[in-house]
Amino acid sequence: MALPTASLRGTGWLQKRGMHVQRELLDALQVVNLGCGLDTRPWRLALPANVAWIDVDTVEVIELKRRLLQEQVLTPVTSTCSASVVNGGW
Repeated sequence: MALPTASLRGTGWLQKRGMHVQRELLDALQVVNLGCGLDTRPWRLALPANVAWIDVDTVEVIELKRRLLQEQVLTPVTSTCSASVVNGGW
């Protein structure tokens, strides 16, 4: 489904969606972030201590993210799982 041209002119709709998702995350008990890439939301959001955040991506991406976060001296607040979402073996 194509987006109407008018909706691509501004980013207001994207900001509203992002704020909604962030509110939902703060109420969650567990977040499984499939294809997480270099997403840093667990460090940027004030997540409650009882939220279990699990990042899932390929081995290469998870290793890169760990290296970059170590360089920034960020304490891990997530669990990670190396898996490919395109591989039907899991």
